[in-house]
Amino acid sequence: MSLLQRILEQKLVAVVRAESAALAIDAAQAAFQGGIVLLEIAFTVPQAEEAISRLRKQLPQAVIGAGSITTPDQAEAALQAGAEFFVSPHTDPQLLQWFQQRQLFYMPGGLTPSELMAAWKAGCAVQKFFPASVGGPAMLRAILQPLPFLRPLASGGVDEQNALAFLQAGAAALNVGGSLFRKSYLQQKDWKAIESASARLVQLCKGA
Repeated sequence: MSLLQRILEQKLVAVVRAESAALAIDAAQAAFQGGIVLLEIAFTVPQAEEAISRLRKQLPQAVIGAGSITTPDQAEAALQAGAEFFVSPHTDPQLLQWFQQRQLFYMPGGLTPSELMAAWKAGCAVQKFFPASVGGPAMLRAILQPLPFLRPLASGGVDEQNALAFLQAGAAALNVGGSLFRKSYLQQKDWKAIESASARLVQLCKGA
């Protein structure tokens, strides 16, 4: 199964942000135990590449990616660490070219039709709709009416309460982070809470 097929089937990519690589690894493992297969480690995590490398070894059945990529140097570090997909909060021509040349699976971010189309024209099979909470499901639905071929990854403010609405509006998949890896969960190392929240999201996406 191709990576695109897995994203479209799972409809869920967990983005991990934490204050250390060790916390990010434990949080990602908890999400995987809850059934989330696609795990994105944000490059705002200190030593994110170390977390990616270790998770590739520890969770061979998961798909480990790198998020919050803003420079080619970060992209190279993520690639060397073994990242299998890459995500940015924005659309940057330099980064688009970097990923195009290497034929890597890249999901750049955009909120407007112009930004999302730029990503699609550059060959990105999935486009990150970010920050999704700004326009909400209504904006996404409006964008997709004239551009139904886009495959948006709804990201930013997506949680259990609005997840179904984004999927019904046409999101190809959801990018869930803050509502899943809450600061209180991470501070208390409440991995069972993350596992349970992950399981609920997985079930929600399966039913959509």
